Amino acid sequence: MSLTPVYPNLSDSVWLLVVVVLVMTLVSFPIGITAMGMDADWVPGHPLFLSFVNLAALGYGIRMGVRRSGMSWRFILPIRPMPASLLPGMTMTLLGCVLLVSELDNLIQSVMPVPEAVRDSFVRLIAGESHILFTIFVGMIVAPVTEELLFRGVILRGYLAHYSTRRAILLSAVLFGVFHLNPWQLPGATAVGAIFGWWFVRTRSLTPCLFGHAFFNGIPILLYGVLGFEIPGLTDDPEGSVYFQPLWMDALGALLLLLGLSSTDRVLRGGRPIPIGSWLSSIRSYADLLLEKARDSYGEAHSPLFVSQLDIATSRPPLETTSLYASDRRGGAGPRTNNLQFDGGLLRLLYGLTDFVDDRRYASAADDYLSYYLEHLPLPSGYFPWGDHRGYDVFEEDAIEGHGEFKIALPLWERMYEIDPVAVGRQIVALRKHIIDEDRSLAFDRHFPPDRIPHCVNSSAGAWIVAWTFLYKQTLDTTYLTWARTMADYLWSLRSVETGLLAACPADPAFVDVQSDPMLQKRANRTESLGPMYWLACNLLHAQRLMGDTSDTAFRDHALSYIRSFTNRFDVTDQGHFFATFNVLTGSPLFDPVTEGWQVTPQSEETERSSGVVGLRAPIGLAYAYKVTMEPDLLEAFNRFEPLFALERFEQDEPREISAGLLGQAIGAWTNVYVATRHDRYLEGARTMAEHAFRHYYRDGWFVCGPPTVPHYRDSVRTGWETYSNRGGSSDLAVSLLRLCAIEDGRDDVIEDDPVCYF
Repeated sequence: MSLTPVYPNLSDSVWLLVVVVLVMTLVSFPIGITAMGMDADWVPGHPLFLSFVNLAALGYGIRMGVRRSGMSWRFILPIRPMPASLLPGMTMTLLGCVLLVSELDNLIQSVMPVPEAVRDSFVRLIAGESHILFTIFVGMIVAPVTEELLFRGVILRGYLAHYSTRRAILLSAVLFGVFHLNPWQLPGATAVGAIFGWWFVRTRSLTPCLFGHAFFNGIPILLYGVLGFEIPGLTDDPEGSVYFQPLWMDALGALLLLLGLSSTDRVLRGGRPIPIGSWLSSIRSYADLLLEKARDSYGEAHSPLFVSQLDIATSRPPLETTSLYASDRRGGAGPRTNNLQFDGGLLRLLYGLTDFVDDRRYASAADDYLSYYLEHLPLPSGYFPWGDHRGYDVFEEDAIEGHGEFKIALPLWERMYEIDPVAVGRQIVALRKHIIDEDRSLAFDRHFPPDRIPHCVNSSAGAWIVAWTFLYKQTLDTTYLTWARTMADYLWSLRSVETGLLAACPADPAFVDVQSDPMLQKRANRTESLGPMYWLACNLLHAQRLMGDTSDTAFRDHALSYIRSFTNRFDVTDQGHFFATFNVLTGSPLFDPVTEGWQVTPQSEETERSSGVVGLRAPIGLAYAYKVTMEPDLLEAFNRFEPLFALERFEQDEPREISAGLLGQAIGAWTNVYVATRHDRYLEGARTMAEHAFRHYYRDGWFVCGPPTVPHYRDSVRTGWETYSNRGGSSDLAVSLLRLCAIEDGRDDVIEDDPVCYF
């Protein structure tokens, strides 16, 4: 689901093409008038003139489409290597298309003859009367590049976020046919456009489309313009006569087309296809149980909110004394609680399902939840009752007292703002009140209200930077952008210039009190694994995406610098082992390397609590960063870790001792790299983990949360295998599986942003 309206939809694309046609007219008209005055009849039909008009008009349309999409050129117009194994099938498909489209053209001309002037212009162009190299240039280079970038890159990509895959391909193909502006090319161009659309959807690359378009255009140029063949029924006769092809030629075309489509489909599917039917049915069953069993039916007043935990055997919250995923019995994710911060996966799942299966029940339930929450739950300060230590008690119908701790998460700001911009604005402004004394320092406490001594966790600041950047994009009030940039610059100033590293809880010289706290001082001198700084980097990249097409890339530059300060020190072995915690000042590792990617790895002193599964945080952060930036060194770093995670172990029967949310994030990491590269081995890795999830985390229609990733959250009574928990990432796991179903169906992601599960 894309929360920001994705450009273009059907009406957007129609207007876009109207603009392109207007630009064509504006460019062509003065040149045509000049040519007429010079008695130069050849100018309007000259290949170089056509190339100039095409590049000017379609180039303007492509630029307009990319800018309005808010994405980068590289993301909107992906040109990736094409597997050589696709060439035989694609070639057969195109040869079959040439023969069948030629016969279709004959049929149309027999009913509606081509006007002589139009026919002559086509014949002169294909014959290369001006110069055959000019004809090749316009027909096999300019037209394929501009038309594929516009119709498959800009238009089809946008359609895939609005419509089903088949409808998106068909609509873009019809528009492609209509754009040729004559009835004789409409059917053939539509058919070929549908094939190119299918190739783009399956490969997420424009390379096959560019190859196919150039090949298809090149065949008549080769036969008629280069070799001089005049084959009745296949090439246009100079006299304009209409011939039909022999039946054997039509049969050959149909055979080549079928063989080509079949061969291409086999190659594109690669390994095992994802079983969309059974997986999607399970995901929908889970969502239906959420709507039926997990709504607030407690206390005196029932509401459309969802509870944080359920015992799947009773479909009721566990006992109040249960401590699973909560620091105390009424904590921010306790069994009596609603907590919007941890429901990001649930809401994304409901919206994503509506986009995928066109069932409004799911999105309506999510809208009702957000509408009620935004109207009734904000505190007098405007702050939301959410986070690790604060929530909303659905039994007592009151906010739970405790520190608000908003960190890392990417809430559904766009949808929330559409529903209640005032409430969202007040919350985002309330985050600013974390600042203790702006005249003294921007040091902050991750908790709300703040304590006297700041406890700066840079992952919290990253989430705030995103929130302030978002509010700036909605209001265009530069105050909020200034807040975001100032906070980013403040954190940047606290890093070590020598190592480029930033502590998870950096010390601020303005607060000498921190130096008297041994634990805070210790944490200020080390990176504390790589989680906090990676999450800061990911949020900075998201803030950069919100900014859209801009020359100011400070957020991106900071993010990449933070990430590379780690990747340059990992010292990864052939087995994928790596160091994860470093002394900020010296850059030297502080603890033994991570040698088991899936196990709890303290990366701290024995007297400290474990920070969970440290190993997984590396590929999760790298995969997201690579998908957003396409920086090659990030992919190289991700690949170096692969041996550590031994995905083949997921083919065994025993469950993994990690939370559902972390497993969902791992699936999402391999999915992100697949989305960015289209290399099947990453999709196969995501599928292997997904199959494991269905075997062990899907029980009686529910996705259970599994064991907490951080040991001190584990309860002696509940194991996690009998409990749904939003804090444990039950819905985050379902979201990752829905993404795979969408990708197998040929869509863009139905979930635009990866919710970060940090335990």
